[in-house]
Amino acid sequence: MKDEIRRAIPEVDLIADAELRDKTIAVWEDAMREGGWTMAQIERMPFSIHVENCNITFIEYVRTVCKMCLAVHDVLKESYGVY
Repeated sequence: MKDEIRRAIPEVDLIADAELRDKTIAVWEDAMREGGWTMAQIERMPFSIHVENCNITFIEYVRTVCKMCLAVHDVLKESYGVY
């Protein structure tokens, strides 16, 4: 299951802290078990059922948020020298 999560959300491997990375993957594993979902089902899951013709999947949304967080990190580091 870990490999499936890493394949679907490659940004998880950008988490530098190994313990935090492992805990992040564990949360996804727990959610999949609790929900009874396969990664294939999650990859088809729409981001929202409240938006008509929503063509964005939940995984695409998660990956986009990850990328935005990385961009914020870069801006803060460039502007203030911290992260």
